[in-house]
Amino acid sequence: MSIHEAALWAAYLDTRYVVLAEGGEITLRVGERSPELDALLVARGCDTWCFITAWNPGSERLDSATNRARNESLRGELDAVGSTRLDAEGRGEEGDWPAEESFLVMGLAESQAVDLARRHGQIAIVWGVRGATAQLVDCRTRKGDPT
Repeated sequence: MSIHEAALWAAYLDTRYVVLAEGGEITLRVGERSPELDALLVARGCDTWCFITAWNPGSERLDSATNRARNESLRGELDAVGSTRLDAEGRGEEGDWPAEESFLVMGLAESQAVDLARRHGQIAIVWGVRGATAQLVDCRTRKGDPT
């Protein structure tokens, strides 16, 4: 793994993945479990979730207007498949990278989430199953839809 790659992965691991839920923010961290998210999943009748964005494809910084347009395209795809989702933000710990508007999407298979992320130029997503820890998934190496 290159120094750049290691730094990028470390930044993903240090990010706070914040769900803008009705009862307040739910902060998710890779490698941790969230009882608040588990309760939300139960209430929505879902077992799986992913945290996804269309901002800054390939982790290359774009301007806010372009990123918002990209995320609206992702929102449209999520609406078209009837996904259960909440608005969210990825917030880096260092403060040198602007927060990225994102979505918590409930009920997608991991392969569906990976394919969606790839279509929007994303290197990774955060993925989880109710009751388990949040996992950082490399969309470049994970298998998506076999079709």
